[in-house]
Amino acid sequence: MTRNRIVAVALAALAVIGIGVSASSTSSTQAAWTDEVYVTATATAGSWHAAGENSCTWWSDSGQEIEGCTIQKFVLKTSWGAPGQQRVQIDLVTSAPTALPEGVNSFYVSFEVDLTSAEGAPSTDDFNWDGAVLEQLTSANPSYGWECTRLPILSGVGSGAWQREFSITVAESGASMPRICG
Repeated sequence: MTRNRIVAVALAALAVIGIGVSASSTSSTQAAWTDEVYVTATATAGSWHAAGENSCTWWSDSGQEIEGCTIQKFVLKTSWGAPGQQRVQIDLVTSAPTALPEGVNSFYVSFEVDLTSAEGAPSTDDFNWDGAVLEQLTSANPSYGWECTRLPILSGVGSGAWQREFSITVAESGASMPRICG
């Protein structure tokens, strides 16, 4: 290696060390002022419900909303297991559309329910929703973006046209089971 290369490598090493030392000796700064920021936005899609408020919506395959969906049955079917490893099975039945808009031949349902509001559902003192997981959702899938951390609120979409009856099984965090958690 030539003398010039050795000097260049040594200078580069010293420069790196110098930058590291100077960076570690600096302190962070903060602005001496704060500006308040206000933001507003208009909701253009989606739905929001308070806990205990249950809803469903019928949709055509082309994405057209069909009015009149109601929840006809929302009840605890069964529960089993020791505390900390319990499971609950809840049945959900929605109404069927009374009339389809012209040109609509097929439709599906979406729903959002608070599982603690199902008739006969265990109280939050009797069933631990922290860490609970969705174990089974027959004839439906969780809505896009829904995760088990939202339980006891469940958002789902029927998996087939004309499907309106769903069985929901939720397990406490201590139960070993398959998970459907978005």
